[in-house]
Amino acid sequence: MEGAVRTSSQPKLPFLLPLHHIQRALHAFFADVNEQALHLMMNHPECEKEAQRIVRKSNALLRQHIGTFKSKKWQGEGDAAALKQLCRIAEQDSLALMRRIQMAPSQVMNAQSDAEIEVQKNED
Repeated sequence: MEGAVRTSSQPKLPFLLPLHHIQRALHAFFADVNEQALHLMMNHPECEKEAQRIVRKSNALLRQHIGTFKSKKWQGEGDAAALKQLCRIAEQDSLALMRRIQMAPSQVMNAQSDAEIEVQKNED
């Protein structure tokens, strides 16, 4: 078939990865969060409720970002900047959740200490 033009099902945007790689990257951001939340629950059982809240938030943000991603065709040059921005926002959201995971054990310990102090005050 001489002269036939091979078309891709996904358009190539300037300086970006193929769209399916970007979708996988969005999933990876939040898969890391969920994995770390699981480790938090296993290593700090007292943080189980916070870890569950983080996983629910992570899944909700993933749905939101994937919904935004799938709602557009991402074909124009102007879309490249919007797609990069979407990826930046998703990364920032996942990093914020990772910070919550890192801070959870100390926050639970502080809350327990505050509760113990309050009990001692009430006993006096």
